[in-house]
Amino acid sequence: MVRRIERAELVAVGSELTTGETRDTHGGDLAGELSALGVVVGRIVA
Repeated sequence: MVRRIERAELVAVGSELTTGETRDTHGGDLAGELSALGVVVGRIVA
């Protein structure tokens, strides 16, 4: 039996993100793809 992932939280890592040098531009795209698969994304943090 395969377990289905129903909920996720995304954690963006990398010094360029945590120091504010750049913005996370992929988190929203990934959340959209997961949503299309039926996964609820609770939050995105960096």
